[in-house]
Amino acid sequence: MNAATELVEAAAALLAGDHPDALPGGPVLGLRWFPQGVPTPAHGHAGWGVVYVAEGADRYEFWEPAGHGQAHLAEVRELRAGDAAWFECPPQDLHRQTGTGDQGAWELVIIGTDPHEASRVTYQPTIAARLFDVLAGHDIAGLRALYQPDAVVDLHVPQWRYQLAGGAAIAAAIDEGYPSPVRFTTARTFGTGDWQALEVEARFSEDGEERLFHQIDLLRLKSGLIAEHVVYCTGIWAAATIRRHAAEAPMVRP
Repeated sequence: MNAATELVEAAAALLAGDHPDALPGGPVLGLRWFPQGVPTPAHGHAGWGVVYVAEGADRYEFWEPAGHGQAHLAEVRELRAGDAAWFECPPQDLHRQTGTGDQGAWELVIIGTDPHEASRVTYQPTIAARLFDVLAGHDIAGLRALYQPDAVVDLHVPQWRYQLAGGAAIAAAIDEGYPSPVRFTTARTFGTGDWQALEVEARFSEDGEERLFHQIDLLRLKSGLIAEHVVYCTGIWAAATIRRHAAEAPMVRP
């Protein structure tokens, strides 16, 4: 904790009330540990904020209110020691953190409002966002709980298509075939009604090299649970394909 402690001391000096550059009644400084694989609620602090990863690594997520106390996952970023992220004032302040390093992550956090005075607002993730959570955590029991007993999954992969019926069969197939651990470098969700969607780009290691796939999940809900799940997946790209894509493919956004 030496590096984190030094950061706290330096930032505290800057934010101290008698410092010439301090803001009257200004920001609040904190140091927080985020354990591995335990996401915070999607929440806001009624003001702006800046985070700096002092030690470890975490997944930092930006969220958007979706109405009825729910929220969409809008963007994910992988942060390692020395990386920073920030959020703006409401409604752009909604975020969530999950430690991903072996020992989680220590974050130095500066919040523009006093968290003891400003109300902290939390949101519930949509079903599509909950699907992201269970896939990211390879939580098979949590995955089964998202489906109706007679749910159907219709999977479209390169040169092939197949279907599975029932939450148990679906969970077993994902348990066997979905890579773990996996890193999500893109993730966002859409929809709040009976049709929702999840888009992800996932990376993982196999045979000592990086692999990648891009996937769209379309979800039809019944009584708040998934009744139909349609998957469109690119298939797994090997390291050589990833390098060629990065070098040759025209792109208009990251």
